[in-house]
Amino acid sequence: MNKRGLFFNLLINIILSILLLFTCFSVTYFINENNAKEDLFTYGNDIALKFNSTDDKDLIYNEYKEILHFRVTIIPLDSNEVVLEVNNIDANPYNEDRLEEMKDNLNSYYYKKSNTLKEDVLYYVASNSSYYIRVGLLRSNIIQASIYVLIFGSILVILLNFLYYLYLRKVYKKNIYLLQSEVNKLSNIINFNENNLDITNNKSNNNINNDVLTYNNDEFKVLSETIDNTRLLILDNIKDLKIEKERIRYIINNINEGLIVLNNDNNVIMINDFVLKLLNLDKEEILNKSYKYLMFPLKFEEYISSLSNVSNKDTTLSFEQVLSNNKIYEFNFIKTSSYLDQNSSIIIIVISDITKLKEMIKTKKEFFQNSSHELKSPLTSIIAYSEMIDNDLLTSKEELDNANKSILKNAKRMKELISNMLYLSSLENNSENYTILEYLNVNNVISKILEDNEYKIKEKNITLNLNLKDGVILYIDHNDLDTLLRNLIINAIQYDKNSGHIEIELNDDYFRIKDDGIGIKDSEKEEIFTRFKRSKEALQVNEEGTGLGLAIVKHVALKYHYKIEVNSKENEYSEFIVYFNEVK
Repeated sequence: MNKRGLFFNLLINIILSILLLFTCFSVTYFINENNAKEDLFTYGNDIALKFNSTDDKDLIYNEYKEILHFRVTIIPLDSNEVVLEVNNIDANPYNEDRLEEMKDNLNSYYYKKSNTLKEDVLYYVASNSSYYIRVGLLRSNIIQASIYVLIFGSILVILLNFLYYLYLRKVYKKNIYLLQSEVNKLSNIINFNENNLDITNNKSNNNINNDVLTYNNDEFKVLSETIDNTRLLILDNIKDLKIEKERIRYIINNINEGLIVLNNDNNVIMINDFVLKLLNLDKEEILNKSYKYLMFPLKFEEYISSLSNVSNKDTTLSFEQVLSNNKIYEFNFIKTSSYLDQNSSIIIIVISDITKLKEMIKTKKEFFQNSSHELKSPLTSIIAYSEMIDNDLLTSKEELDNANKSILKNAKRMKELISNMLYLSSLENNSENYTILEYLNVNNVISKILEDNEYKIKEKNITLNLNLKDGVILYIDHNDLDTLLRNLIINAIQYDKNSGHIEIELNDDYFRIKDDGIGIKDSEKEEIFTRFKRSKEALQVNEEGTGLGLAIVKHVALKYHYKIEVNSKENEYSEFIVYFNEVK
């Protein structure tokens, strides 16, 4: 606080004191006015009870004439004639219509200026069966106590503010002495930095006040400048550290691995968001506490204990563990020197989610096993018939024709299988090399597929119930759309019962196909879109299927952000719905 601040503080205090004084004045006046109204009400109704005729004039006059500043006027209910006046100086020289005035203000309060006293009077009008009684008190009498409050309060405000000013001045001088000493210390810091530090590109060096002890009228301005210069010097030295700290924290919290650092006492001194989300913890719940609060498996504790007992630094251990979220994590433990003290050590734990990696390895293994198995059957048949022909084991024309047909059939099956595998691989790898997007009429594509499979439909005597909206257009690659719909329609035909029914519905939002075939078990619904996954029932109905059809359907839908819904009941029906737009 400088001198200006001192006077400003005092000014604010004076204004607050005046406001408080005005509030006291207003409250006092309000209370006195209410008390006056209560007195007038009591007096008015008392006179109304006692004054029944002109014979009661002396009684009323003698009873109320001694009340200071109190006025009474009594007139009949139907006349302006004054029957009695108490403490009234004037005799109505202005011929006021008192009768009308009392009628208008019966049983109410009002202020009116006295013509003789030239002063406001608070009136109340009461009545009985014969007379109006108006009683009044001078406003000056009501406000008198408030005036006393205002006068004595003003004197008290002036006195208290004067004493407050003396107190502030004393405190101000005392603090100035202490602050001047601090200025000297801060100036020494600045001078030390100037003379002993090689600081480049430092803005504060250009603004240092070399004469910090030369005080002007505003002593705190000097202090402020000195502090600001010192602050700039410090900020310039730690700015890069703060930026680096934020960068490291951002990187640590955004990596796809968990990071935990334990100090020499095995307390957590660093933990990133990955681990906090994994364990559903807040940082405050675990930071600077024992690692045991992490509630990891016992194996976790065993490895930390092992590292704690190892004197050799830069030791690494690791293990894999399935956690409660059914994901597989790899825990890597590294014991190394502390970055703060080379004589002490820390343990760094890196946690990696390897679930997808394990699944990829498993999927790749299964893929090679399944594809080898699927290719082995037709290839074996082709080789067997070829060897039989080569060794002249088939002599008749009929045997040779059957062998050639079998070789051709299995070769086509191998070609279809390999084509589907390559197509599925391109979908999984999001290959756009052969994608040509265009606006296609879905109705036309469905009609073409049904036309291509007309023989199979008639052969199984299947009844088609079609509800296809005209003009449904999709922006899609023709091969992708054909493959998506063809696989679903052919599946429905293959697995439908003889003389069964197939419903096909198309509108702007979805394509739906339903058959009344073998259905899908609830336990197998999760796997029907997995490559080479076919139920025993499906194999019995269609032994020659590739097992890739629904896997291709799934990846085409993923490619265009479609959603597939499956509804089925075993031995009754299967229903597939492909939503073209996002389902809300």
